[in-house]
Amino acid sequence: MKIVLLVLSLFLSCESLALDLYSERSMALFREIQCPTCRAQTVDASVSSDAEKIRSEVLDLIKHGKTDTEIKKEIADKYGPYTVSGQTNPIMKVWAYSIVGLILIIYFISRLRRKRK
Repeated sequence: MKIVLLVLSLFLSCESLALDLYSERSMALFREIQCPTCRAQTVDASVSSDAEKIRSEVLDLIKHGKTDTEIKKEIADKYGPYTVSGQTNPIMKVWAYSIVGLILIIYFISRLRRKRK
């Protein structure tokens, strides 16, 4: 009876350890993958349906024994390279450049007006 309990406790502790490693790995991946809908958020922080799909896909890929690199490649192929490259979405760059350009235009116009006065 003691042997059975010992084996059972060993099995449960190993399973618990595997689940902890599994959750740590998935959470690390969730923190690295950008949400394609939210643009500036990672999938661990996003509540969008796309982020939920990606989290589910990552968990399935982990279960199937894929490496982190393979998982990132599959996500990038499906949702776009910016989701795993650490770069922001190209649309965010367009907005950022537009805002900077608008600020520069306002600055130069105000400077020209001061010179005329």
